[in-house]
Amino acid sequence: MGNSDIKRQALVLLAIANKPVCNSKNSSLIHEWLHEILAGTPPKFNVQIPVLFEIAAQITGNFESFASLYLKTIQPSTSKRYKLLEAFAKRGGPFWFAIWEQLNKHPKFEKELISLDWAAPQKPVNASGSKQSLQRVIGSADNGFEYEHALIKLGLSLAKLLEKTPAAYEKSPREISITISSEDSWSELWQQSNEIVALSLIEKEFSVDPRFKVPDWIVDSNSDSHLGDEAKLYWVGTVLRAAALGGTDYTGNRWKQSKTTAYKGVRSNWYKRRMGMMHSPENLVGEYSTVSSWFSDLLCRCLQWPGFESTYVKSQDILTIDGLSSFKRILKLRLTQLNTLVCSASNLPAIPSVVDRKRSPTPEIDRLFRLVTVQQLMPYQDDFSMAGIKLDDPKYKARHTEHLSTVCKIVTKTLEAKRASETVESGEKSYADLIVFPELSVHLDDERIIKRLVDQTKAIVFAGLVFKDHQGKLVNVARWFIPDYRDTGRQWVIRDQGEENLTNIEKSLGITSYRPCQHLIVIDGFKDGPFTLTGSICYDATDIKLAADLRDKTDLYVIAAHNQDVSTFDNMAAALQYHMYQHVVIANIGQFGGSTIQAPYKIPYERLISHTHGSDQISINIADVDLAAFRREVKKYREVKTKPAGMK
Repeated sequence: MGNSDIKRQALVLLAIANKPVCNSKNSSLIHEWLHEILAGTPPKFNVQIPVLFEIAAQITGNFESFASLYLKTIQPSTSKRYKLLEAFAKRGGPFWFAIWEQLNKHPKFEKELISLDWAAPQKPVNASGSKQSLQRVIGSADNGFEYEHALIKLGLSLAKLLEKTPAAYEKSPREISITISSEDSWSELWQQSNEIVALSLIEKEFSVDPRFKVPDWIVDSNSDSHLGDEAKLYWVGTVLRAAALGGTDYTGNRWKQSKTTAYKGVRSNWYKRRMGMMHSPENLVGEYSTVSSWFSDLLCRCLQWPGFESTYVKSQDILTIDGLSSFKRILKLRLTQLNTLVCSASNLPAIPSVVDRKRSPTPEIDRLFRLVTVQQLMPYQDDFSMAGIKLDDPKYKARHTEHLSTVCKIVTKTLEAKRASETVESGEKSYADLIVFPELSVHLDDERIIKRLVDQTKAIVFAGLVFKDHQGKLVNVARWFIPDYRDTGRQWVIRDQGEENLTNIEKSLGITSYRPCQHLIVIDGFKDGPFTLTGSICYDATDIKLAADLRDKTDLYVIAAHNQDVSTFDNMAAALQYHMYQHVVIANIGQFGGSTIQAPYKIPYERLISHTHGSDQISINIADVDLAAFRREVKKYREVKTKPAGMK
């Protein structure tokens, strides 16, 4: 390593520590320029300088000061100022927000301020009335486009707008007005009764938003025209993705900012992001995933980039889209399907997530679904008063982590013992289809333990998480950990199931009710499948309206509980398994016991598949259940006598 390399590393280290050193009068290294900017004396302007102001702002956390310094630096470059600012406008982020605030304070930048108003930071406002600017709705706290139902309606309306008003092509959401059928219901656009009546262009002069310009690589395969259906589908995709994200930069995501203090580099630019967008529901709307993987596939189809492979699209119907007409047809079919899944009595949208789980080709094994209930001891009810409502006390947290890790090892060993007792040959030592943990059993920081268990058992896990923050409020969540195995490796599908009905204890702790949707996990790959699973958190399972809604939609109802009234839940499970006519599973905390698996079989000992009696017990129960038993048509014949001896 040469002296110049050592010098660069030393300069980077000092810069990150915010200890600028300005010794050289004729600095030629970009690292030295960064130090000069940190010291408030920027060097002579060149094309490499702008990004250093953002880096300096990230290092110090003082975005306003370095935004102001940047404007002073570029002020003499009158002819280039727009381009120098546009790069940050497209990139977005806190440094651009600071630049925008400073632009409003500098009269000499009035021209650029007007030209860049398409990138003005959005302030959340409530949408009211039945007609609004699409951008206002998208950026509001009542953005109903977080739901797949509403996004499909928007997609259909955008396609109609293009047919009726070709000038709408490449317009941004702020240039489009939207009218709905039900006033003051912007947050419930998923409702079947709440229709988008019309989209239209706003009659006003707007500066052009370059982010919604369709890239040159989009060419219609039939006409070799940039203005063909492929280009129109791309533009529709940009608006749909922006609506789902709740902002006008359709290339963004909803990843949470890490709390870890570290050098994170510069925010990626807009040009790179649009050629590598991740469309998974978690990136678009967060872990509650109020859109499905089907919508992700739709965005993949619309927002294609050079080198994109159609093999990433799993939904066969989306692969048939070859223009606006087929686009509308597929969206109408999908909307009809989603409307039939709505839990009408509970006023709750249901979001299906299809999971492909190929099993052993042996018919008898292929017919059974391996289910595991885990009854761990921690956390005890009193732990929330001693270790904090989020169980963040360091000493307690270490004990809780160790307990969860040990319980997961017991699960793996129990599955291995079960596999060893079977006569069917299998290359897997431990295998399960679904593992259910109790309510409040897993701390967010211990997700890695659950994911390691999933990797060892290839199972889907439904586990209650310790109370977590959501938009500044504490909520109760049960999380689906779903492994998605592809040729490129294992990926994670995360679905958070919220809780609507709170107990008195939860209310006293300040927990907020939040259940945006009911997740339906559709398991494909079984001989008699597909099977549909769904889950609830403890007290929600007592809502008879929800049970009625789910009865004809699911094959397995899973309940994560932290409940001391075991006898009531025993009776509830016995009632639900018959009235819903499917398997019902309750995984309760070991402090109270009562974890059970029940199904509506005629014979009592077959009806009660497993039940753990007694308190303060760790228990792991494994059951191979026939999820198709209550929908399979079985032919019965009149009984005959046993054949005589010697008859073949």
